Amino acid sequence: MRKVLAVMIVAATLVGTPPARAQGDDSGAGYVALLVTPSAGIAPVARQWMLSDPRSSTGFDVQWGHLSGNGANFDMFTGGVTFPVKSGKADFGLSAGYAKVSCNGCGGGFVAGGVYEGSLKQSTGPNGTFTLGLNGRLGYSRDGGISSWSTSVGLPFSYAFGTGDAMRIVPFLTPAVGAGNVDLSLSGTGLRFLVGGGVGVLNQPAGIGVTLGVQRVIISGGKLVFGLGLSVLPRWQSH
Repeated sequence: MRKVLAVMIVAATLVGTPPARAQGDDSGAGYVALLVTPSAGIAPVARQWMLSDPRSSTGFDVQWGHLSGNGANFDMFTGGVTFPVKSGKADFGLSAGYAKVSCNGCGGGFVAGGVYEGSLKQSTGPNGTFTLGLNGRLGYSRDGGISSWSTSVGLPFSYAFGTGDAMRIVPFLTPAVGAGNVDLSLSGTGLRFLVGGGVGVLNQPAGIGVTLGVQRVIISGGKLVFGLGLSVLPRWQSH
């Protein structure tokens, strides 16, 4: 029951009413499942494949997502590792962590996710690089014997200011469509649109990146998930 209560408070935090009733179809289940898993519970981050000359290195990430409203707070913390593909033009990542709702009697639960993403097309000019990409995500959470899963496919696009061995500033936007299911009375698997974005600062010489981002599952009355991400590429690995 603790997980049931937590999930319903997350729903109320976003729209003020249980989503299945508010939407009248299975899209409410998809909305909740996306939020309580890393598919939408954290914001996207700027990646090396958004650059014209990415570092082809295994990386480590720490991310935090936060949503508040209607007297409740929802937080998700994850840590993970990314592996370069195609000389850094794409990457595959795995993460795991913890999500919690701040309310009496509510606890937290395990979350995990996986992502494959990379560039489809790039155009580099004198001031920077435009990138159109593709990503696919899987998300999972479990607490109190109840599981949630989600998946999404997005088309991120970005512009990385700066070239050469220097700091890059990377604003980006990621429209996507997602689906998910929560093992509750919110039966069925529903589809939702979502939009994420942010601004990343990638220090190429140091191999450190910081991103401030937002994510929103598109639903009536929905609020933003605010996120912070830190990525590290060990300096002993090759460029």
